[in-house]
Amino acid sequence: MNSNIKLYLVFMSLFIVLTACSQDQRAEPPKDEDTTDIKESESEQQENEENDKESDGNLKDKDHDNEIDSAKEQVLMIIDQTQEEPPDQFYFSVKKLPDGYSLAKMAWDSNHDVTNTTQEAIRNGGTGNKGFYISGNGQFMGFSYDPSWKGETGVVIFYFENEAKEQVTWQKTITLL
Repeated sequence: MNSNIKLYLVFMSLFIVLTACSQDQRAEPPKDEDTTDIKESESEQQENEENDKESDGNLKDKDHDNEIDSAKEQVLMIIDQTQEEPPDQFYFSVKKLPDGYSLAKMAWDSNHDVTNTTQEAIRNGGTGNKGFYISGNGQFMGFSYDPSWKGETGVVIFYFENEAKEQVTWQKTITLL
């Protein structure tokens, strides 16, 4: 329960920071969304965490300074493709993040390249557009894609920045289900 509270606080902090820093104050308020919790199986979560620990070679950054190297080891992401409804999407969550860093942008790199900033993802969450989305209340984060992309293998990349614009990335190769 304690980790759920911490996760909730991280998401709410991210939402508050993103809302406060928004340059586009004219955006419509997000639509009300279903507040049903999305859970992944315990075995899949453990497998994802083990894969993340083994994928140190997938963590990249622009600055190889010791502080950045330390920060990249503190990123833990979970990709969840177990949910079948709604179709043609996967969920993701930030389980662990270095102090002072926040999600800046997300990318899908394959035959169909998609990149969204956090602000664009928030807008997509309110409008239902394809691509990366963050629901209005920050509860759901995911990537919605065209049904014809099913079976496509690509790399999902998450970019995190601190106030000094130092960047840490996390990436994983997945096949769209």
